[in-house]
Amino acid sequence: MKKKYRLYIDSINKSISKKLFLITTVVFILFLSFTLIVQRIFFESMYFNKKSSNIQVNTLKFIDEYNKLHDYNEVTTLIKQYEEKNGMYVAVVENRPELPIAINIEVGEGGNKRRRYIIDIINEMEKDANVMNRLLTGKLVIFKVEGSYNDNKDLVCAKIDNSSIIISTASLLPISEGISVIEEFYKFFYAVAIFIIILLSYVYSNMITNPLRKVSEKAKKMSTLDFSEKCQVESQDEIGDLAVTLNFLSENLNSALTCLQSANIQLQRDIEKERKLDQIRKEFVAAASHELKTPITIIQGYTEGLKDGVFTMEESAESLDIIIQETNRMSNLVKDMLELSALESESVDLNLSVFNLVELIHNMVRILSNKIQDKHIEVYENYYSIATIEADKFRMEQVITNFLTNALRYTEENGTIFITTREENGIIRVSFENTCNKLSDEELERVWKKFYKVDKSRTRKLGGSGLGLSIVKNILELHGFQYGVRNTEVGVEFFFYCNVKQ
Repeated sequence: MKKKYRLYIDSINKSISKKLFLITTVVFILFLSFTLIVQRIFFESMYFNKKSSNIQVNTLKFIDEYNKLHDYNEVTTLIKQYEEKNGMYVAVVENRPELPIAINIEVGEGGNKRRRYIIDIINEMEKDANVMNRLLTGKLVIFKVEGSYNDNKDLVCAKIDNSSIIISTASLLPISEGISVIEEFYKFFYAVAIFIIILLSYVYSNMITNPLRKVSEKAKKMSTLDFSEKCQVESQDEIGDLAVTLNFLSENLNSALTCLQSANIQLQRDIEKERKLDQIRKEFVAAASHELKTPITIIQGYTEGLKDGVFTMEESAESLDIIIQETNRMSNLVKDMLELSALESESVDLNLSVFNLVELIHNMVRILSNKIQDKHIEVYENYYSIATIEADKFRMEQVITNFLTNALRYTEENGTIFITTREENGIIRVSFENTCNKLSDEELERVWKKFYKVDKSRTRKLGGSGLGLSIVKNILELHGFQYGVRNTEVGVEFFFYCNVKQ
């Protein structure tokens, strides 16, 4: 899926970059081509119009100044000035009555070539009836001639003024040469311009697509729920706005997913807790039914015997004692089961306080001294430190009591119980070791299980319910204390660790 998405994003990036590159290149090339074509088409026309306007204005100015002069030398000087200043030829031709146009030319300087040039122009004028008609009506005439003086294309402006014809000419050769040069220049310019356009289009397309590619990479990571990176906002344009929006979306999605994950984790915990509670309830009902079945059966049997009068007076008294004993056993069993269920459901809150663990152990030994003496058991208390800890004192009393009663239950008469506390590096190790038969590996693993009894017949005789060590296990785990059991040279040792309160 990730590979397909990567290929899709790459194809989009390449497509956008390619489209931008092609569109930009084509647009610029079309614009350049259009510009060059328009220039080529209209350049000659614009140049001709400009030339016509200039020669017309200059001819009229010349006529105005010419009419003010009467001396031949002054006319010659004026012609020379206009020719040098405006880049054109000027001639004054006498108009004789016997001829439409005479050939007596006032040219100042120029020689025979210049005279022939003017004569050629006059001949061209005579051939064109339209030009002659306009000229004879006193209008200013502008026209082109070809193949005349120097084999050039010339622009001619003529006007009859009084008894003379004023002729001014300007060569059109520069425009032909200019167009030729421009065409050669355009070939080189067009090739260089296309190269520059392609280069700029490539740079431009990358300038647009690179930020989009970065945004795409960010979007890809977002699709995999990776919100660790932010889009760099490098501009204030639409792409920059897109990056800001994507960053905003990323933060919101990250926040929403974090909240959702937290809620999901809490939901899973609640479900697991509910499942655990349900399992505990089922186990409680099953265990209670199993454990209560025997004492209820015993009580029922003795009660029916008493009712039917099958016992003697002495047997009746003994039966009542047995009923009371089994009733107490059931009461203690129910109490332990309720206690264990509360611990396993984690609904018990610890009431922490600071107290001396050694004093607590010693007091519990003193409380159980009668049972200890009844079995003639020796208890050795070896306290190597003053064990001050922070814990729930009531719960720790339960732990100590269950460890001691368990040791008493399985220690034969005239046996020995060793109670030891030792501190190492701020950790206190508390152990209860008693002389008895060693446990198998399976028994060592299962000794903390609910209702597990090493010797059920013996345990019933001694009053055990099989819940004491399970209660101890849950209390120690609730405190976060480590615990364990092992075989020793003389019997079995139960132990746990807790931190010293400084």
